[in-house]
Amino acid sequence: MEVLVSQPLVVPFSSLNQVLGKLSFPDLKILNSGVVVTSPVVTYAEIGGGLYTLSYTPITTGNYSIFIEGSVQLRFSVVTKTVQSFLRNLEDEALGSWTWNKTSNLLTLLRQDGSAMASFNMIDGLESGSRERLA
Repeated sequence: MEVLVSQPLVVPFSSLNQVLGKLSFPDLKILNSGVVVTSPVVTYAEIGGGLYTLSYTPITTGNYSIFIEGSVQLRFSVVTKTVQSFLRNLEDEALGSWTWNKTSNLLTLLRQDGSAMASFNMIDGLESGSRERLA
């Protein structure tokens, strides 16, 4: 499972023996690539019947594991871009449109929904042309 960095994650889990009314889980361990995350900021909510959720926002990339009450509750990767976002960019580049303002030499790639994807400075000569990505 992939999660974007700095995006909140909600993990459902059940307490050992489905104990009701717990406010915290002191044995919580969050590991990032095998290293314990010190002082993670988490919140818990009880769903009912010994079922809870843990909310956590990872702030660095890596391969995470969440342990609660001695069990692995979730393993996930935190990334800056998901595979889904890469695929969306490929599809938008292939099927989206573009505009080229020849007065300003600005080429704008448009997503399928019409929003701007990227802008380029165009260099157009008699024998060749090129584009340079703008920041």
